[in-house]
Amino acid sequence: QAVGTIKGDHPYAEWFEEGVDSAELDTVSVIKDMGQMCEIEAAFPATVHLIAKYENNLADGFIENVMAGGDSSARGLLVGMLLGAYHGEKALPPQWQKELVAREKIIALLDQIDASSVA
Repeated sequence: QAVGTIKGDHPYAEWFEEGVDSAELDTVSVIKDMGQMCEIEAAFPATVHLIAKYENNLADGFIENVMAGGDSSARGLLVGMLLGAYHGEKALPPQWQKELVAREKIIALLDQIDASSVA
């Protein structure tokens, strides 16, 4: 599983647990209750919620994140980076990949990364 635990008395630990514990609940309601703004005390647990709930379905996670409103772009950016790194290109539906405006440039950059990691 991609989601683990954070120990300690730092607020991040509480926010992390709040996000993980809410994974079985409705995303729109959870994010509305946590707060839709970009402040860390709302954005952090909401982002953890999305990662925990949609660990194996990034597309649905993106859709539900947008439907929740507020600062969905920041939450989506973090969720996409983490679950994209975890799952690779299979994290996104082929149709979404096909329609990326910068698809060819992204593929060329990924090929450069692959080539440099082999060398």
